Amino acid sequence: MAIRVQLRAIVPRGLILDPGKFDKNLRQAVNESLGLIRNDFNATTRTWEERVAFKMQPASDRGNSIRGFVGTDNMIYVYVDQGTRAHPIVAQRAPYLVFRSGRYQPKTRPGVIGSRSRGSRSGSFRSPKRVWHPGTEARNFAKTIEKRRQRNVETKVRAAFLKSLRSARS
Repeated sequence: MAIRVQLRAIVPRGLILDPGKFDKNLRQAVNESLGLIRNDFNATTRTWEERVAFKMQPASDRGNSIRGFVGTDNMIYVYVDQGTRAHPIVAQRAPYLVFRSGRYQPKTRPGVIGSRSRGSRSGSFRSPKRVWHPGTEARNFAKTIEKRRQRNVETKVRAAFLKSLRSARS
C-alpha cells in the first residue's frame, strides 16, 4: 500500500529553462510533498501499540518523469486502511480465544487522518474456540491523504517551475 507521486514536465517550445535547475527544483518539490505525505501516514498510527514503518523512496528520474513514493508493507495497516470482510477466527496456538464481549470503540475513524489516544473496550471476558468476526470498515487513509495533499503537490510543482523560470531569466 503506497501513495505514488509522479510528474511529467511538459515545457512549451521557446521557453528558456535550465533543464538541470528545473530537474533539481522539481525533485525538491516532490521530496517535500512526500515528506508531508509520510507525516500524515505517521499521524494515523501515532497512538498504536503496533509500530508501523512508512518507507519513503525519494524522487528519482524514471524515463521522462520524476517519481517517488511513501508506503508500508505492514499487513495490519493494510487491513485497517482497506477494511476486512466478515470472516471466522479460530483459536490456533491456544485452546481458546480471549476477548471482551462488549462495545468496542477503535482508535481510528474512516476518512480521518489521526489516531485517538485510547480506543475503548468494555464488557465481560469471553473464551470461545471460534467466532465470526463481522469485518472492519475501511479507514481509507491513503485515499484521504492523497486527496488532502493533491493541492500541496500542485503548489510546490508550480513554485519549482517559477523558480526555474526566474533563475533562467537572470
